[in-house]
Amino acid sequence: MIPRSVGDLKVGDACFISRRDGRYVPFVFVGRQGNARAYLFGALVTTAVEAPEIAQLPSRLVLGEHALVHIKCYKENAAPIIGNVLDYLDRAQLERITADIQCSAVGQVTRVWGWRTVGKKANELAA
Repeated sequence: MIPRSVGDLKVGDACFISRRDGRYVPFVFVGRQGNARAYLFGALVTTAVEAPEIAQLPSRLVLGEHALVHIKCYKENAAPIIGNVLDYLDRAQLERITADIQCSAVGQVTRVWGWRTVGKKANELAA
């Protein structure tokens, strides 16, 4: 499923971003941006796998950088949601990311990625 809005996404929903080397990096939905339906916070996992299948993933995943992205990142990267990996994630790390994306303190910095940046970051991972 390629989402058109964040309305149906659940924390942990994942897709796979293809890399130039033929491997894939999971991109995980980690939260909403207020009430926006077209923007979301996502994070790349620090692991690359040979096939875009949840069964290929190790039992524990580490989230790398997270950023605010537009919903079209799924369509433009040809990356449909293929399942949920919430049980694979470190809850403490996810809670830190959730606190970070919900923080509205003065001086808070939020990374914003375009859909191309998601692919670029996946290719840059030394996974």
